[in-house]
Amino acid sequence: MNTAKIYDSVWRQLGKGQSLAIFPEGGSHDRTDLLPLKAGVTIMALGALAKHPNLKISIVAVGLKYFNPHKFRSKLIVEFSRPYRIPQELVDNYQVKEKKREACSTLLKEIEKKMREVTLTAPSYEILRNIYLARDVYMPSNVEKLSDTEINEGYKRFFKGFNILKDQPEAKEFLEDIDLYRKELRAFNLRDQDVLNLKMNFCIIIYNFFYSVFAILFYMAFALIGLAILEPMGLYNSITGEVARKEALAGSVVKVVGADVVASHKMVNTFKIFPLICMFITGIYYFYFSPYLGGDSIIHRMFHSTIFFIFCPLYAYMCILARDRVKHHFYILKARFYVFFYTEHVLTIQGMRNNLKKKVRHLVNVKGPEIFNDFEEIKQRQLERLYKENRSATSRQNEALEIEVEEALEEL
Repeated sequence: MNTAKIYDSVWRQLGKGQSLAIFPEGGSHDRTDLLPLKAGVTIMALGALAKHPNLKISIVAVGLKYFNPHKFRSKLIVEFSRPYRIPQELVDNYQVKEKKREACSTLLKEIEKKMREVTLTAPSYEILRNIYLARDVYMPSNVEKLSDTEINEGYKRFFKGFNILKDQPEAKEFLEDIDLYRKELRAFNLRDQDVLNLKMNFCIIIYNFFYSVFAILFYMAFALIGLAILEPMGLYNSITGEVARKEALAGSVVKVVGADVVASHKMVNTFKIFPLICMFITGIYYFYFSPYLGGDSIIHRMFHSTIFFIFCPLYAYMCILARDRVKHHFYILKARFYVFFYTEHVLTIQGMRNNLKKKVRHLVNVKGPEIFNDFEEIKQRQLERLYKENRSATSRQNEALEIEVEEALEEL
């Protein structure tokens, strides 16, 4: 690879006022922390400024934050850092041979700092999973009322705080307790969400049990044919994805489990195979089913088959959503089963979660002001909003009560 030509091309485009997107780590990986950044990004930026003195370049770090990493169709937030304007001093040092390496190193540190502001990192997978679980325990039970921006801000502050406090005894002790809680969840094959939503009320449990059974049967009836058609593709993706993962893992020194390779492989395969499946199913429809709708007219049969082909992806997507609902209700059924037969254990796990929630909130309230200057201000705003919401809810209840009283008086 001729790097000189690449740099010349980049400097030329930047000189024209164009933007450049680059992955400074130099490749994809599934580690929980950043790889050492490559110096090429600094040469591109400083070199362009040296060639074009009147040019102004700002560096913006972009981070992808998944709400549930490695989960298909997980919600994510794309976060942008504040633009970093490269100071003229670095450009001047870059043009001096003896100071060129130092200028690149200084800029690289600034870029890494910006990247860490918009990404979530941890020393290992185990610690990252425990921090994610601690974050979920800390968040309010009515988290669905918060906007994605508010949730992201909470996640970011939580991770930043834990990364600062990770070596302190209180944080270490809390993460050990979180690890024990996670092991209890794994022993009973439960999720934290299941423990949070479990209500020890017999009538509610029975209602939710039969509602989930009905929901599973309904979604399965709707999606069974579509899932049966898609299953061979899913099986093929799983087998070939595992082969690709092992090959990538064997040939890489930066990958941990190769999850990024599996995801990319499945996406590429799906884009190749799914259109063929749609064409095959449409062919079956054309030859065996369209005559009953379009008669012997080829035009009518072609028209119906085209409509069928267009709706194939939509139906497939709806089947995937239905499968998700089946899995959701299956987890609910399983949780209700444990409540019936392992009530004492479930109560113990719920008690563990409540204690963890108290611990993490105490830790945040004590250490938060030391880390974030605006901690008390944000906390006060949240309390005021909570007060307004409660007052609004109380007002609506009072209005409903007044209406009931008026109706009762009218009847009398």
